[in-house]
Amino acid sequence: MKPWLPRSHAVTMRAASTFSLLLLLVAVAVAGPYTDLNQRLQAQTNPAKALRTIRDARRVLGPNPRLDTALRAAVEAEDDASRKEAVNRAVAIVQLEAVAERVSPASDVQSTIREIKAKPLYSDPGVKDQSNWLSNALERLRNLRFNWKPPESKVKTPPSIVGDWLVYLMWTVLAVLVAFFVWLVLRHVKWKINLSRKATALLEEDEPERTVDEWLQRADQLAAEGRHREAVRCLYLACLLKFDEARVARFDRGQTNWEHLGRIQASARLPQGLDFLPATKSFDRVWYGKQVRGMEDVEAFRAWYSEISGALMARAA
Repeated sequence: MKPWLPRSHAVTMRAASTFSLLLLLVAVAVAGPYTDLNQRLQAQTNPAKALRTIRDARRVLGPNPRLDTALRAAVEAEDDASRKEAVNRAVAIVQLEAVAERVSPASDVQSTIREIKAKPLYSDPGVKDQSNWLSNALERLRNLRFNWKPPESKVKTPPSIVGDWLVYLMWTVLAVLVAFFVWLVLRHVKWKINLSRKATALLEEDEPERTVDEWLQRADQLAAEGRHREAVRCLYLACLLKFDEARVARFDRGQTNWEHLGRIQASARLPQGLDFLPATKSFDRVWYGKQVRGMEDVEAFRAWYSEISGALMARAA
């Protein structure tokens, strides 16, 4: 045997050696296909090449179920170790058949051969188990009962030092995160609404131009009709036109109230101490936010118009 045969087959090889010596003592050697194959295997040191050599020569050999089983196990092996073990088993079978082939055994010798082959040392139960794994698996599936219960653990679980408070803490943190996310969404929506308000021009393209007096008269008319929101808009436009007449900031019908406020606050002709920001915020609330308090808002804008007119007249004087 070559050194690459594993020790697990030492017992099998000792039985083969005993069998060979017994046959050599009682028979005359003759040549045959197993003998020729055994001689070729002696020059092989690679399990893969040995397997290929046996498979190539298998068609000229006689029926040999054990050799076929060993070859099938070598081909179907899933790893190198299993494949190497199956090849070694096939080589051992070839060696035994070569010894039997070189003699013409008598009837007692044939019975001796059968006895040796029947012994557990010669047969490897692993081959049988390996070849019948599918039938065993099917048998287990047939006997399977679908009333499986998880096995009871014999290991006692040590008492946990973490109580239910950790679960409550996790839920609280999750609730805070969800609330924060909702707040961000609402804030974004509010910002979008404010942005859309600020991006809306004060006058429509098809709306006629009016003088300051005309806007004031229209405000009185709308207030008398109970249309306080539209009256506030008229008074706010009258304030902007008043700034335009005093050359503080030119009135642009296409701009928003905040764009007008920015130019008014940045103007060098704005009277000192005059702040138009409160009126602009109030207009944004009434006109775009539609939060109208009735005549109270109308009177407030009339007061702002009077304050702006007085400040501009004082500065001109």
